[in-house]
Amino acid sequence: MKSVKNITRLQQLADMKLQVELGHLKHAAAQRADTLSKIEGLHALPPLLESGQDATDGVTALRYLTWADTRRAELQSVLAGQTAAWLDQRDLAKVAFGKARGFEKIAAKLALKP
Repeated sequence: MKSVKNITRLQQLADMKLQVELGHLKHAAAQRADTLSKIEGLHALPPLLESGQDATDGVTALRYLTWADTRRAELQSVLAGQTAAWLDQRDLAKVAFGKARGFEKIAAKLALKP
């Protein structure tokens, strides 16, 4: 009976660890999605020069494009780090899931023993 209690406790701990890892994974995914949406927002290009615009509008548009390219490069770097963190966290969540299911199966087998 003592082993059943120990396995049940281990199963509960493994489930708690799984919930923590899934929470971290969700947070990493949200950060990554936020950065992706920021990058998408920079793809809207202003018109450079159309009829009725003066040269100042064209210069302003060119400055925006320069800034947007720089910002996009910065965000791509941030995204690379976030993607690496997300992949690492996904692997940790997979391990935690496997452990939790393993203890669940062991507890179920021990519960069936007379």
